Order: sequence, then structure tokens, then C-alpha cells
Amino acid sequence: MGKRRGFTLVELLVVIGIISILMAILTTSLRGARENARQTACLANLRQWGIIFAIYASEHDGKLIRNSGEPAWYHPIRGYYGDMPGLLECPSAAKPSNPKGLTTEPPYGGTRLAWGSLFPKEIRPAWDNSGSYGLNHWAYRTNLESCRQDGELDESGPGSSAGGFQWHAHTETDANGVTSSWSYSCSWSNSWSYSSHVDVNDTQDAGRYWSATHAKGASKIPLVLDCWWLYAHCRAEDPPPLDDAIPRVDLSRRANYLCMDRHHGGIGAVFLDTSVRKVGLKELWTLKWHPQYNVDGPWTRAGGVQPENWPKWLRKFRDY
Repeated sequence: MGKRRGFTLVELLVVIGIISILMAILTTSLRGARENARQTACLANLRQWGIIFAIYASEHDGKLIRNSGEPAWYHPIRGYYGDMPGLLECPSAAKPSNPKGLTTEPPYGGTRLAWGSLFPKEIRPAWDNSGSYGLNHWAYRTNLESCRQDGELDESGPGSSAGGFQWHAHTETDANGVTSSWSYSCSWSNSWSYSSHVDVNDTQDAGRYWSATHAKGASKIPLVLDCWWLYAHCRAEDPPPLDDAIPRVDLSRRANYLCMDRHHGGIGAVFLDTSVRKVGLKELWTLKWHPQYNVDGPWTRAGGVQPENWPKWLRKFRDY
């Protein structure tokens, strides 16, 4: 019998190389499949929000919800979704930015981060929750007079933020620097989070708000979307963010609330007609955000935007 021949070093390296390539391909495929599953679950959540708003409207003469002193848009309709936990969370951004509620500033989320709770658990009010979705700012009409002082929005004073919301945090620590007690107190307008960075015109002109579900072109009117704050803003002249969304991005650019690569170049959205789909990031500027919104604004192809006008991270995505 001839002597049995084993594998040579070169053959072993080739086999290892092939296995490594296959593992890389498999890992990429699994990662893509996992993200697709998360996107599907996100759209399912948004579809539920569309149904909730539709049911509410059917019981209130077709009207959308209105603020009655609730800081969070989802709290006035809690009776419609109370037995559906996790409905506020996109699976791609379920981890809250401030789970313990110990921050002294609004706990903004990000592309892969939910906005967090505002208060510690032991004193957390019923409306305080974390989540990954925001309501279209112009679909939640409210009385903002309490946000105004001498005709202007009141955003002055230490600790003030978002239409006059006041944060006061106090800690007492022992010799080792360990927090021994927390006490929070705050005062807000009847809609502090809603009025964040709102134009003065928005507080005066009711014609800029959607009030009912039976609106012309409802399939282009966004209602609830992937967002790193409770409310979604986009104005025709808003420039796109310079980078993908991370906490504490430039709030002067309202589109930053939404323009983030959460779902392969887009975000999930449910529209006023309850239709649900992924919205391309550059498509955000073409949606009918409010009755007077210019869908052919400067950041649309119809408005003359050129591919090179977009920040580098957005240039690879589809134009609209």
C-alpha cells in the first residue's frame, strides 16, 4: 500500500480562504435579512398607528387628535393602544438614549437610538416614555399661547428648552461620588415638546395645520414617522443634515429629526390615508407636511437641487 498523502499547507490555506469568504457572504446576508425583518416590523408598528388614528377619527367626526394639555402626542390616545406594548419603538432603534431619566437636557435619540425618558422611574409621569417615532408637527393642533411671551416664543432663561420647558435637576452624592438622591421639578407650556423650534407663524396661523383625516392628497401627507424626537419637522427650505443622525445634532435644521439612514436609505412612515411605506431620505422634502407646504422646494429636483448640493453621505441615495 502506498503511503497516505495529507493536505499541503497551500491546500489548507485555500480551504481556509474559501471558508472565510463564504462566512463573510453569509454574515452579510444574515445582517441584511435581520435589517429587513426589523424594517418589516417597523412598518407593521406604523400601520397600527395609522389604524389607531383612523379609529379615533371615526369616533370624533373625522377629526385628528388635539392637544388638551398632554406633553406627548401618544398619551391622549393611550386608550386605543394600551394593550399593544412596544408600539412606540422601531426595532432598529429600540434602545433609549436615557433609560434612567437622569439627564438635565432633552434626551434626543438618533439613527439607532430611541429618544429616552425625561424623568427618573420613581417620579415618572404617565405620559413619559421612550420611543422611535414622531408625529407630524402640523397634525397636532394646539393652543400655543402659553408658549409665547410678549408675542414671541419664550425660550429664555437657564435650563429652558423647547418652548419654555424648564429642567431642574439636583443630586446629592456621598464621599465616593455615588448619587444618594434625585429630585426633579419642571414647568412647561401645555405643549413644550410640540412647540420645539416652531415658527411664530405656526402659532398664529391655523391654516398651516391638518385638522381632519379627509384631506386631499392624504397619501402624501405624513402622519407618524421614524424620528429621533416626539415630533417630526420638515420645511421646504430646511437644508439636509451634514451627517447621519446622532444625539445632539444641529436643531436649527428641522429635517434633522427625520433625515437618518435607519432603513437602507429611508425611514418608515404612515400617511393620513393609513398607507404605510418606506420614504426615501431625499423624498422627505417632497411630502405635503402642511396645507401650505411647497412640495417643489429648493431641495427637490423640481426646485433645482443638484446631486452635488447634497452632503456626501446623502449623495448615494435616490433623488426625488
